[in-house]
Amino acid sequence: MKILQIHNFYKLGGGEDSVLQNEYELLINMGHIVEQHIVYNSKIDSFNFIQKLSLFFSSVFSFRSKVLLKKKLATFKPDICHVHNTFPLLSPSIYYACKEFNIPVVQTLHNFRLVCSNAYLFRNGQTCQFCVGKSLYYSVPKKCYHNSMFETFFVSNIIMFNRLINTWNGQVDQYIVLNNFSKKIFIQGGIDSNLITVKPNFINDDPGFSTSSGNYFFYAGRLEKNKGVELLYQTFSSLQSDLKIAGSGDLYPDKEYPNILFLGQVSKSKILDLIKDSIAIIYPTFLYENMPMLILEAFACGKCVIATNIGAVREMIQDGFNGLLFNAGDKNHLTEKIKWVLEHPSEVKIICENARLSYERYYSSESNYNELMKVYLKCINLKSNGKN
Repeated sequence: MKILQIHNFYKLGGGEDSVLQNEYELLINMGHIVEQHIVYNSKIDSFNFIQKLSLFFSSVFSFRSKVLLKKKLATFKPDICHVHNTFPLLSPSIYYACKEFNIPVVQTLHNFRLVCSNAYLFRNGQTCQFCVGKSLYYSVPKKCYHNSMFETFFVSNIIMFNRLINTWNGQVDQYIVLNNFSKKIFIQGGIDSNLITVKPNFINDDPGFSTSSGNYFFYAGRLEKNKGVELLYQTFSSLQSDLKIAGSGDLYPDKEYPNILFLGQVSKSKILDLIKDSIAIIYPTFLYENMPMLILEAFACGKCVIATNIGAVREMIQDGFNGLLFNAGDKNHLTEKIKWVLEHPSEVKIICENARLSYERYYSSESNYNELMKVYLKCINLKSNGKN
């Protein structure tokens, strides 16, 4: 099968980029022909004033992006196009290019952009679904995107214009969402349920089950308020247990915290080593999230995860079976879970074994490849039968 991956990289790398690369490597290893059509938001830094102004219009529907993709489609002639992100340089115009060539389109929804201007369903320190099923223009006076009315209008306009011309339900053959929680949100937001398939992310290279256990807990990710890292600082400052943190962000401390070691940015292989040697992983996010890679990596390594009882995380973790859940922002509840882990090593061992089973059943490359092929073949067959 010939597959064209389409992606608009953000300035800062993230989970979407990892998923793109994982799927690329998986498909290549399985004998498929894969090429990529990619743009980078870092290019915007070199734009002059006129180019930045024109981005307001081209992000809604870029004729230039459409033309460039049509050239790629004409030369590569893919069987299917798999889109990961179009914001803002590619724009939704790329779907129309695929339609003109009668090539089916799969779009993975890595965030909640189609129903929320800031893509997180999060505002003023708490989850928010106010605009789901409504106009995103309601978010403009609330400054939901970058705390700016103009930038929020900029993003909302992209979504609302393409909602008006039926891009979302008329130009995409199948959406991939990462969990049932997200599926419900997008259906409520107006996406046709028949166009949505649930397929989780996965770990491409199995790191292997770890039987070792160190003397520290571990967190890796962005050091931001909405990720719950302040809660980690407060909790471990009053505990005797140690915590190691990998990552950077606005809340990277300028002072030392008792029992906390900050590692900064570290490599993926180092992350896996830290996971394997930890007592347990802590994931204290305030966000609904979609499919945190840290949790998947912990499952693959056979490690207990202590995570917030919210959104998709609650769907991934069954409390007491393959991990532990605590109430978002609740220091006392988190402390209880940490102490329980330290006091119940035999029970934690069973949780770790179940976490590994969860990885093998849902998040391995083998299981994911089968699900991905089902989506691709469904779209191709519908196209060939003239049903899309």
